Amino acid sequence: LDLNTNKFVGHLPSELFHLPNLLLLFVANNAVEGPIPMSIQTPLESVDLSITYLSGEIPSLPFWEMKNLTHLTLSDVTGRFGGSL
Repeated sequence: LDLNTNKFVGHLPSELFHLPNLLLLFVANNAVEGPIPMSIQTPLESVDLSITYLSGEIPSLPFWEMKNLTHLTLSDVTGRFGGSL
């Protein structure tokens, strides 16, 4: 799902991270803001959340335990990594 550069504003809907067949999620270069959802229940392989206004704790889980995840871009995200990496 490529949502890059679409002038989206507001919070990222947590429902995006609960789509059972979603493998790619690109939301870069939008004005989305707020926290990254703490619960991700999708087999994502690639996530790009760069050049956004996301903030808050960057969840150590589930990103770091996602077995299919091969690409994660979080540039320009403010906050701290939660838990231990």
